[in-house]
Amino acid sequence: MTPGKREVYVGERVDLKLTLYIGNVRVRDLQYPVITADGVTLDKFSQPDEGNGVLDGKRYHTVTLRTTMTPVRPGTVDLAATMAMSTVTNRRGMDPLFDQFFPGDAKRIEVEADAAQLTVLPLPDHGRPPNFSGTVGTFDFTLSAKPTELDAGDPVTLRMEISGTGNLANVTAPTLNVDDHFRVYDAQPVKGEDGPDRRVFEQVAIPKNADVHELPAVAFSFFDPQARAYRTLTQGPIALTVRAAHAPQAEVVDANQPATDQHAAPAQPLGRDIVYIKDAPGALQPRGPHLYQRAWFGLLQILAPALFAAVLVYTRRRDRLASDPRLVRFRQAGREARRALAALDGGATDGRFYDALAAALTAYLSAKLDLPPGGVERERVLARLDGKGCGPEMRERLGSFFELVEHARYAPSQVAAGERADALALAKGIVEGLERERRLERHLAAAIIFALLCASAPFSFVRADEAAPGRSAAADGAAPNAAALNNDAAARPTAQTDFFQGNQAYAAGRYADAIKSYEAVRDSGVESGALDFNLGNALVKDGQLARAIVSYERAQRLQPRDPDVQTNLAYARELAQTEAESLPLWQRLMFPFATRATGSELAVAATICWWAFWLALAARLLLPNFAVGFGRSAAAAAVLYLIVAGSLGLRLASVELRDTAIVTAAGGSAVRFEPSATGTEHFPAAPGTELDITGESDDWLQVRRGDGRRGWIPRAAVERLQ
Repeated sequence: MTPGKREVYVGERVDLKLTLYIGNVRVRDLQYPVITADGVTLDKFSQPDEGNGVLDGKRYHTVTLRTTMTPVRPGTVDLAATMAMSTVTNRRGMDPLFDQFFPGDAKRIEVEADAAQLTVLPLPDHGRPPNFSGTVGTFDFTLSAKPTELDAGDPVTLRMEISGTGNLANVTAPTLNVDDHFRVYDAQPVKGEDGPDRRVFEQVAIPKNADVHELPAVAFSFFDPQARAYRTLTQGPIALTVRAAHAPQAEVVDANQPATDQHAAPAQPLGRDIVYIKDAPGALQPRGPHLYQRAWFGLLQILAPALFAAVLVYTRRRDRLASDPRLVRFRQAGREARRALAALDGGATDGRFYDALAAALTAYLSAKLDLPPGGVERERVLARLDGKGCGPEMRERLGSFFELVEHARYAPSQVAAGERADALALAKGIVEGLERERRLERHLAAAIIFALLCASAPFSFVRADEAAPGRSAAADGAAPNAAALNNDAAARPTAQTDFFQGNQAYAAGRYADAIKSYEAVRDSGVESGALDFNLGNALVKDGQLARAIVSYERAQRLQPRDPDVQTNLAYARELAQTEAESLPLWQRLMFPFATRATGSELAVAATICWWAFWLALAARLLLPNFAVGFGRSAAAAAVLYLIVAGSLGLRLASVELRDTAIVTAAGGSAVRFEPSATGTEHFPAAPGTELDITGESDDWLQVRRGDGRRGWIPRAAVERLQ
């Protein structure tokens, strides 16, 4: 074990190299080292590198692993490392060529590295900058802002990039110190651009008036362990050209005079309007598979009853052992025999060695084969093993052992010194072989392997599924005009900036520009309830009621408990003179959460109830003294699970997995009997009408209205909610 440095500072990353030297021995099942160190945090190990090296004048095969560690408190840190593996010995008397196909016996060992010690120094108080946040290393800092020419009220996006060598995991964004002339939002890390030696942050600042001429300088401070001093990197200030905002003309409504503007929006009832837009975009999430659609989520549901089944097997085995002393003796025989044989390694003298060896194996065979202690004889043992399906190799081992012990007892002077080790190895081989052939350990190993696979599989699916949504969202967003998006990627502001630009345009009455900004955010592959809500508001103000209903429906799927979304959706449907389908009263009473939570929220709640049910049943088996309490808990969890799972199923069937479209064509569209423009009209569909999609054919969709009537409608006349 070789640390990169012996004297370090708190928070300084230090390289750590571990090298395993392998001589003339075969090893397998190498495990990653286990490092014991108080007061440091360790990163993941790198992939092992194999090579050759010389140690103390001898040549070895080497396996090298590297990691990094970060001390978190001053003082002395003792480092210890161990590494587990198996050594393989050749079978006695066999040609080495056959060992390639028939490996020898494996022995589990653990090697320990020489201890190492670190001296961890505290960070000095002298010269510590006020904005120092604990970052230690050697870094560079860059700052940029776009756009630098804008109107008052428009957003400026600052991009702050920190790169270098050190512990970047806990680096926070430098603070932008501005006065009351700015409105500033918290800095956010840029997803997809971070790395082990790089952090990127973006922050939105909005100048309130034209008196702003620059963004102030931004400083980033860190401690440089090489120079043993604090350093501060300052970027800026950045010059800005801020124009006065265009003041929208105030709209004055005289309740005693009729409206005369021919271009004004349609007259609305006095005292009613849509709820105003959201100020913040909320969590902008990539559009992709929902939680309940991921493979690991299904495996998580299977794992709960599997755990209960394992507990059930364990408790039955426990009860069976408690009620059958012979079975207890049978189960413990292998462990006791191994302990007795291990004690004979150098423990007894030659005169007593074979007596102790015979006694240990006699007790083992007596328990395993249900023989009286005095009945453990060669012929009876072999006869009993014949009935148990024992293999010929084990019969040969037992025969050799009985001959060797009998020879040592009655002719001790003729026993060679080396035969003692052979007898001990033969006895150990008999115990291990019978344990395997009698399947005494196989069930336990299989259970452990199954549990590990069940526990690790969901996390492997999590890693695969977490990458998939981002890819699919990017692909979906780039599909319509990938070339245009790629060409504008460098110049176009971020999704967060587009959102604030849309809000500014909406406040100024430029609803078409607001729609364009909000749709640019959606085209980037992300979504949020606030985004769809604001887009719906802009569409209402622009007179596109059908498309506004689409946006409000999407917002309601993401934020089903938001009263603003419900109010504006109802108002837009009222203006469009359309009605939404509602669930029957009995469904709303039996499954009350179907309209109050998203599918992912219900999936999490149902999973918690599901696990609580199975864990309560498992605890009832493990702790019989509390069986009544755990039984009632399981019943309560089951009732709650039925309600939540039923609500989840109803929401998936009626909302989230339902392929629904809204008629958005101006003036509505005709639903025809066949997918053709010359087909006979079946019924008209007004703008804002909700239809279920049941089939597709080229440019036509087969739809079903709420009353069950079916037909075909042009694909361009509707917009899907999915």
